[in-house]
Amino acid sequence: MNASEYAKLSRSWRGLRGSALDGKVDQNCHGTAQRNASKIVGVFLALFSGSSCIATQAEIKACLAGFCVGDVHATEKAIAKKLGVGVRVHRPDDVGVSRCYFDPASKLWVDFTFAGKEESRGRELRSIMLSEQQLCDSLKASLKVDIGRQLTGISIAMTEEDVLSVLGQPARIDDAKEREERKPAVADTRYSMKFGDRVYVYEKPAELGFTFVFFKNGRVRTVWHSRSE
Repeated sequence: MNASEYAKLSRSWRGLRGSALDGKVDQNCHGTAQRNASKIVGVFLALFSGSSCIATQAEIKACLAGFCVGDVHATEKAIAKKLGVGVRVHRPDDVGVSRCYFDPASKLWVDFTFAGKEESRGRELRSIMLSEQQLCDSLKASLKVDIGRQLTGISIAMTEEDVLSVLGQPARIDDAKEREERKPAVADTRYSMKFGDRVYVYEKPAELGFTFVFFKNGRVRTVWHSRSE
C-alpha cells in the first residue's frame, strides 16, 4: 500500500468509524455502510496488529438518541428531559426501572433501563432495547425526537447476512420459541419470542456487555443491548 492509498483509507476509516460509533450511519442503507466500515476496520487491524479478523462489536457503542449504555451522563432524568416523560415501567426481568417510548416516525419502540427503581441522577443506564414489538402504551409514550432504526450498528429489518457482516459470528444462536415452550414464564421477559424467534447472542462482558439480535422471517425485529445477561 503506497502513501496515497494509505491516506485515502485513513480518511474513510475515520469517517465510517465515527458514523458507526455515533449511530449516524444512513438508516436506509440496510447494512451497506456498516459492511464497508467493518472491512476498513479489518484492514487497519491487519496493518497494526497482524490480524486478519475484521472488527466486530468491540468497535460499536450501544447508543441511541445520544445516550449510551454505561455512560455516567445517560441518567433517567437526562433522558426524560430530552426525549419526554414516556412511560415508566418495571418489568419482571428488569434490573431496575425502564422508560418506554414510541417513535411515530420509525414506528419503533424503545426501552431505556436503569439500575435501581428510584429516579435519581446516579442511576446507571444498563440497557437499551429497540423493537418493532409494542413495549408500552403508545398514547403516553410519544418521543420528542426521532430515534432512527439502528442500535449497536444494527438496523431494524436487516438480514442475517447484514448482521454477520457488521458484528461477525455470534457466541451462540438461541431458539426463542423452543425456550418459551420449555419455560412459559419467559413470555413476560425480554427473552420472549414476540421479539423474534431466532436470536443471535454476542457476549462481550469485559467490554460492552451483551447484544441480542432477534430475527423474525429472516430480518431483524429487535435489538437489545445490556450490560448483563
